[in-house]
Amino acid sequence: MHLQSEDAVLLASDIRKCGVNLNVLGLGRRSPYIGREDAIRMAMVSLFCAYKKSIVISGSAGCGKTSFVRELACRLNQSKSMVNGYVILEVNLGSVISDTGLRGEFERKIGALIETVSPYENVALFIDEGHSIAHTKSDGGIGAMDLFKPFILEQNLKLIVATTSAELAHIQGDTAFFRRFHHISLDELSIDEKMNAIRLHIKYLEEYHERKFCFDNFNFDNTRDLHDLLSHVDLQLARGRFENEFAI
Repeated sequence: MHLQSEDAVLLASDIRKCGVNLNVLGLGRRSPYIGREDAIRMAMVSLFCAYKKSIVISGSAGCGKTSFVRELACRLNQSKSMVNGYVILEVNLGSVISDTGLRGEFERKIGALIETVSPYENVALFIDEGHSIAHTKSDGGIGAMDLFKPFILEQNLKLIVATTSAELAHIQGDTAFFRRFHHISLDELSIDEKMNAIRLHIKYLEEYHERKFCFDNFNFDNTRDLHDLLSHVDLQLARGRFENEFAI
C-alpha cells in the first residue's frame, strides 16, 4: 500500500491518538543543505532494498545527523522520480515511554505504531537518539528492539535510527537487531564544506530576518560545530531587528 503525501498528516494524527507523538518531515520551507551527497544517495537507495531496508546513522555529537535525515526527507518527498512521495515520520520515543505506568502500556503503544505504519511501503520511522531504544524495556516487559525486530525484516516497516558514534555500541550489542540495518557513518564536514554551508545558511537567514550580515567580521572557529556557528549568526541577525543598524 502506498501513502499519498497529502495523507501523511492525517496518518500522523491517527498515530498520536495511540499515545505516540511524531512529526512529518520534509514539509514546509526547506532549510539549506550542503555536502554528504554520497551518504544521502546511499540512504535513498537503502530504503528501496527488498530485504534490508532500514538505516542506522552514526556520527559525533553535533555533526548534523538530524539535519541529514531532514534533508533526506525533503529530497524523497520532492523528487520527481520513483521516490516521490516517500514519507519519513519522526517518532518522539520519549512520548511513548512517558505515561506508561500500566504494565504492557509501552508494548501497546509500539504495537499500535507498527500496526498503523507497516502496511505502507513508502513510509519510514525516524528515531533520533536511537540508542535509547536499547533502554526501553520495562520490568517484565518487552523492549522496543524486540518489538521492532520481527517487522523490520519480514514486512514493510523501515526504521531510520540516528545515534552518536559513542552510543552506537548499545545498538550493535543486539546483533540480531543491528544486522537488519545498513550502517551509514557521517564524517565531520571539512573546513571548506563547513564554510560553504555557513555562507549558504547566512543567505537563508538574511532572507528570513530581512537583514544583511557582515560576513567579513564573522569570527570563524572551526572547533565549533556547524549548529553552534549558525545559532550565533541567527542570534546576531535576530538581535539586529531591535537595533537601528543594517550591518551587524
